[in-house]
Amino acid sequence: MERLSRPAARRAATQVDPLRSYRAELPVEELDPRGELVDWLIGYTFDTLDAHKLTLRIAPPESERGALERGAQAWEDTQ
Repeated sequence: MERLSRPAARRAATQVDPLRSYRAELPVEELDPRGELVDWLIGYTFDTLDAHKLTLRIAPPESERGALERGAQAWEDTQ
């Protein structure tokens, strides 16, 4: 998997309401040990977009996503 570029991370931050709240999701595979991408995304969101809130979700490894989705679907089917 190729590394998430800063323009791609910029597109990952999507506005969810007019009160300057944003939501972003990054795959765990894209994180670097020093957290530079997360630091950059936080800075971009608050400094450049003038956000008041950022909800950041770190997605599980791609190899586990299918199993997690199947488990969530099975749980919903029992409700």
